[in-house]
Amino acid sequence: MQGYSGAAIPAWYTRNLVDAGNGAFNIMILCWGPGHASPIHDHADSHCFMKLLSGSLEEVRYEWPQDVDSKIKKALKNKQSGCQRETCQTDSCQSQSVTVADICDRTEKIGAQCEQDGDQEYSINNMVEIGKTTLKLDDVCYINDALGLHRMQNGHIDEAVSLHLYCPPFNSCQIFDSLSGKPTEVPVTFWSKYGTKVDKKVRAQAPITDSQ
Repeated sequence: MQGYSGAAIPAWYTRNLVDAGNGAFNIMILCWGPGHASPIHDHADSHCFMKLLSGSLEEVRYEWPQDVDSKIKKALKNKQSGCQRETCQTDSCQSQSVTVADICDRTEKIGAQCEQDGDQEYSINNMVEIGKTTLKLDDVCYINDALGLHRMQNGHIDEAVSLHLYCPPFNSCQIFDSLSGKPTEVPVTFWSKYGTKVDKKVRAQAPITDSQ
């Protein structure tokens, strides 16, 4: 989406849709000015692949708030427990190479399985930082909800540009208050689509945030 304005770091970076992938994935370019940052956010049970095209960005990863798990993480835990009970006699329990197509297919199946889950109650806790990485030109990174939450920020005087692929695409995600851990679901928005700037009146109807 367009960006997110936090209390400590101003953020007006832009999200620009390049390819919608016939509904299978989204490819987008994010442009970051000095001091621009995303909120702490999840990825709506999607997979995020990122490459830095220009400048430098910092990724900060966080644990999910206490007693809070993403749907995909809970599903993977249940699946692992099932394999252990069956003493791993099935092929699905064995180590094997996984392609991007496999990841996307499994995500869609897990998402469908978890739609029947009830609403999760969230504890109010401080966000716990678990890692920090500086990304430079041509560096790549990957994250999904099973690995935790993160935020991206440009703490440098130079601008930065990053390429993102989300598989499958999603229309909303959760952002988390950095002090309380309280989540808020927000719609994703774009500054431009396919090289055409999105109408300001349309963008103004939704909260500004990030789905990266």
